[in-house]
Amino acid sequence: MKSIFELSEKKSKNKDFIIQKLIQRIEALERNVELMHKERELTEKNNVDKLVEKIDEINSKLNKEEQVEEIYEPLEPLNLENSYDLEEIAPSQNINKKEDVMQKILNILSGKEWDISQLKKIVVNEEKICSKASFYRYIKELQDKEEINSIFIDGRKIIINKNWKSKISSIN
Repeated sequence: MKSIFELSEKKSKNKDFIIQKLIQRIEALERNVELMHKERELTEKNNVDKLVEKIDEINSKLNKEEQVEEIYEPLEPLNLENSYDLEEIAPSQNINKKEDVMQKILNILSGKEWDISQLKKIVVNEEKICSKASFYRYIKELQDKEEINSIFIDGRKIIINKNWKSKISSIN
């Protein structure tokens, strides 16, 4: 058997060992706590930095909006009541312009066939009745309504009034 002295010495070594282990464990925990505090401080500092950036960004936007407000003064609403004359805006001769222009084209075509480029020159360039695009739309519409006919002679497009169909047979 072991003596009491040996047992007490063994207990003493175990106690010292346990105490040393506990001290090491406490020191490790203290280091972990210290690291956690430092990490929290860094996180808080980053969050504060981010908040400061956001605040600066918002202030910058607000300053720009204030500058815009300073540049643009609010407009007063316009009072359009009796501020215009309908005759000045849309004279009566322009109310049925499309029909008028198509009738003028038919009048020019009555009695004679025309090369389309010659007809365009008269209607668009000389008389200035309508634009070139409108002229070709009106010609297309008159063809669709079968009020005019077109034929190709020697590579030229000839436009004639529907009433002059008999002239086509004399040309051929």
